[in-house]
Amino acid sequence: MSAQPVEYFAPVDPWAMLAHLDRDPALECWRAELVEGQISLTPPPVPEHERIVTAVTKQLARNDPDDVLTYWSGGTGLRIGPGTGLKPDIVVTDEDAFCDSRAEYSPVEGEPIHMVIEVTSPSTRERDHRDKMRAYADARIPYYLIIDRQERICRLYRLAPDADSYGPPHGKADFGEALPLPEPLGFLLDTSRFA
Repeated sequence: MSAQPVEYFAPVDPWAMLAHLDRDPALECWRAELVEGQISLTPPPVPEHERIVTAVTKQLARNDPDDVLTYWSGGTGLRIGPGTGLKPDIVVTDEDAFCDSRAEYSPVEGEPIHMVIEVTSPSTRERDHRDKMRAYADARIPYYLIIDRQERICRLYRLAPDADSYGPPHGKADFGEALPLPEPLGFLLDTSRFA
C-alpha cells in the first residue's frame, strides 16, 4: 500500500488576511476585525446606529472649544497586541496622536487615547461587552463607553491605574438622560437623540 499524498496548507497571517478583507470591494462597508486571533466580519450598520455615532461625534466636536482633541469614527484600526485589531465606532484622542503611523491598524501603546466608544448592534453586542472590553482594558484605554441600543442605556467604564480590567460602570444613563463624561471631555452627553 502506498502513502497517500497529504495537502499542505501554509498558515495564514491573520493581519494579511485582515488587510485583504478591508480592501475587498465585495465587502465594502463591512467591518473586519481581529479579535484574539479570530477574524470577524460585521455587516454595514443600520441607520439608527449611524445616527447615534453622528450625534455623539457632533457633541464631541461642539464641546471641544480649544480644538485639541480628535474624534475618529468608523474605519480607524487599533492594533492591540499580536492578535487583536479593532475598529471602534469612535476613538477620542489627542489631535497629534498616531502622526507617525501609516499602518491600517496602528499600535495603541504610548498613544494618548482617552476613550473608545462602541454602539451595539444585535450582531456585535456580546463582543462589545466581552471581547472588546477585555481588549481595550489590555490596551490601557482609560474610558470605554458602550451605547447599548438593545437595552437603551449608556454605560461608561473606567480603568483604574492599578487595574487590569474595567470594573462596574463608572457612570450610566438611560437613553434620554444626560451622561457626565470625564476630562478632557468634561461635558454632559445628551442621549435624547438616541431614543
